[in-house]
Amino acid sequence: MDLWFEEQRKIYGDVFTIFIPTPFVVISGTKTLKEALVTNADDFIGRKLAFPDTLFHEELNVGVIFSDGASWRDQRRLSLRILRDIGLNTEEKIMLSVEELFEHADSLQNKDNVDISKLLHLCIGNVINSIVFGFRYKHDDAEDFHEFQRYVDKVMKQGQEWQFRMLAMFPELEKISIFKRLLFRPFSKNNRILKEMNLIKVKQLEKTFDPDAEPTNFTHALLKEIRNPDSRNSYMSDAHIHGMIFDFYFAGQETSTSVSRWIILFLTKYMDIQHKLQKEIDENVGRDNRLKMSDKPHLPYLNAFIYESLRVGNIVPFIPAHVCTRDVVIAGQLIPKGACTQPNFGGTTQDEEIFGDPKVFRPERFLLEDGVSLRMDLVDQMDPFGQGKRICAGKSLAMQELFLITGSLVQRYEFTHDHAPIDLTRVFAGVIPPPAYTCKMVRRV
Repeated sequence: MDLWFEEQRKIYGDVFTIFIPTPFVVISGTKTLKEALVTNADDFIGRKLAFPDTLFHEELNVGVIFSDGASWRDQRRLSLRILRDIGLNTEEKIMLSVEELFEHADSLQNKDNVDISKLLHLCIGNVINSIVFGFRYKHDDAEDFHEFQRYVDKVMKQGQEWQFRMLAMFPELEKISIFKRLLFRPFSKNNRILKEMNLIKVKQLEKTFDPDAEPTNFTHALLKEIRNPDSRNSYMSDAHIHGMIFDFYFAGQETSTSVSRWIILFLTKYMDIQHKLQKEIDENVGRDNRLKMSDKPHLPYLNAFIYESLRVGNIVPFIPAHVCTRDVVIAGQLIPKGACTQPNFGGTTQDEEIFGDPKVFRPERFLLEDGVSLRMDLVDQMDPFGQGKRICAGKSLAMQELFLITGSLVQRYEFTHDHAPIDLTRVFAGVIPPPAYTCKMVRRV
């Protein structure tokens, strides 16, 4: 779909309207996207409170991703402040997860046919769990986590179903009982189970909540703020609490894991790139030294590889639609107040004017001729986390995860794929993971 939008852009320009049948104004092109979402940020901060966004919470306008207006501002501001105040120490949390993954991977009896996605899900899931809930799962005792993930996978695949697409095109059908029963309920069931599983964790933390203690996790910090009668956020309900927790957990877990799964697949397909990464890490960090964020300036090829993986993986080509809060002119086109707009970030990753040969996987494109400096002009063209006031709040955490987890895995293991030709087919979904695969993990000596 994002590539189809790019084809239409060549005909109609950076701003055009599609009717599916609800009209959506598609905005493409790096300069035009920045004009809309950065220069005119306040004009594009609205959200449409309709299907499929309404699937994710028990009430409208709760959480950070799908809320609107003053409610969105308050919840986003509160979430960001809490994440800052509780002192995340994210590097240590990430590396603890990496070391747990190492321990489990080294103990596997069959290293020739490893389901790396399962290891990555729990590695990244434990980072999110420790921040949001203050606890971690063990790799050999994580059935609750994997059950949750199975329902996440079901929700992610919903976008491929014809019923889902029908409701997305005609959201008013949700209000008609027969269509709600036939079309909406199958999707709401999976989402409801996810929310209930998440709610169990919240209820457990409510039992240990002490309003006089200094909170050490996101959930306790939320409870302390919202249940304080003197707080400006005391008007928020349990639904707001559950919404913010669900958004942070769901978005942070699924996106980083999907990118990491693409990364391992790229490593197995492009062995020369994998060996070049290992050489860079061996020379600048060492094979046995623990990777740190302070190593980042000394590993330009690893940084370039991560950006190229984000570009080619392109896991979220379409962020939730923005709604115009007032009439605004973008690229010479009037977009009226109330219009639903769809930023086409995915199309930017395949723009030949920017990347020259966008269908080729080539990390070197992000490096200057000296091979040690990033091409910031190209990095600035990358918008995997969105732009403007709706930019992903977890961007910094996600980039830390990708650097530390990718670098540590490449440093310790060689990844190969001895089966059929490697499949890089992208199947459209809310978050686009790679096709299912297994790989061989060999400890480097």
